[in-house]
Amino acid sequence: TVAREWTDEDSASLRDLADVVEVELRQARVEDQQRALLALTAVTALSQELEPRDLLRSALSIGGTYLNLPIGIVSRIEGDDYEVVVQVSPDGGPHDGQHFVLGKTYCHMTLNSEDVLAISSMKGSEYAGHPCYEEFGLESYIGVAINVDGERYGTLSFSSPEPRVLRDFSEADKDFLRLLSRWVATILRRWQLDLILREQQRIAEVITRAQSMFIQRDAESHPFEALLEDILELTGCEFGFIGDVRYRPSGAPFLKTQAITNIAWNDDTRRLYAENAQSGMEFDNPNTLFGITLTSGEPVISNDPYTDPRRGGLPREHPPMVSYLGLPIHRGDRLVGMLGLANRPGGFDQESIDYLEPLCVTIGQLLDAASTII
Repeated sequence: TVAREWTDEDSASLRDLADVVEVELRQARVEDQQRALLALTAVTALSQELEPRDLLRSALSIGGTYLNLPIGIVSRIEGDDYEVVVQVSPDGGPHDGQHFVLGKTYCHMTLNSEDVLAISSMKGSEYAGHPCYEEFGLESYIGVAINVDGERYGTLSFSSPEPRVLRDFSEADKDFLRLLSRWVATILRRWQLDLILREQQRIAEVITRAQSMFIQRDAESHPFEALLEDILELTGCEFGFIGDVRYRPSGAPFLKTQAITNIAWNDDTRRLYAENAQSGMEFDNPNTLFGITLTSGEPVISNDPYTDPRRGGLPREHPPMVSYLGLPIHRGDRLVGMLGLANRPGGFDQESIDYLEPLCVTIGQLLDAASTII
């Protein structure tokens, strides 16, 4: 409360104090970097023989321990859908495979950030008004986008319902997340390749089985029925058909089924199926979704058949149809058959067509061979 003069001794004392603080800060940075390095070393030392999901979960556990944050998530983001791919969290937290609206997640903010997003106290931050805070109430959060093969995959994040009281996130913490996200991207890419390889193997097995059954068939074997069952299992569809395209004397095309799922819904349709399923059921109405493929030779995708203007209508008691894919089967420039599938979880897209292409080729070969034998 009393003015006094500043002396050279005072400046020297202040300089000494500043030097001590600078040393302490430098030492704290070094310790942070060492801890981050140890955590990253523990991640990279994880056994590569583990399944990718287990690898990622172990890495999240290590990262959560280092950051002292109990919730760790690797997410996948498609459009406005946020999927929890792998997580570690206390009881009652998110679970693998859970979906959220992206705009209500903390990671929505991460994707709008150019780098790591770190929030020590959500309540006192500029992000307090974001819908995610009201939805989940997490106070501390750190996250970064994950890119796989140069394309956005999702996010890597750690969070807690408690704010970080003792210290903010450090540069070492942010560097840790950047480096960990690159490792995670590598594991995700490996996971994708493993899944692709497994799917290719499954398709190859289905094709080999169908060809073998056709070659070794007898009066009791039905290779197209077995093939349709395998395709339904591969795609997760509820029902479908395989048919060959034939022509009336007038030149109008019609479809004769070689295999069709039994979706009979009353006595008449059950009797119709029982009487005609083995010999083949005939369909020739061009004013339907399958009729478009029959007359145009082009694929048809409809993920909302009941409102699709191209639909021809279904009987009132027909089993619900939530998605439909009609694929033409060609041999050269000839339309020889069709593959129809319905009710695939998530609907159909161009990837579905590409995925089924090897099977369509096989169906075409078998239909061609069957017509030659007949």
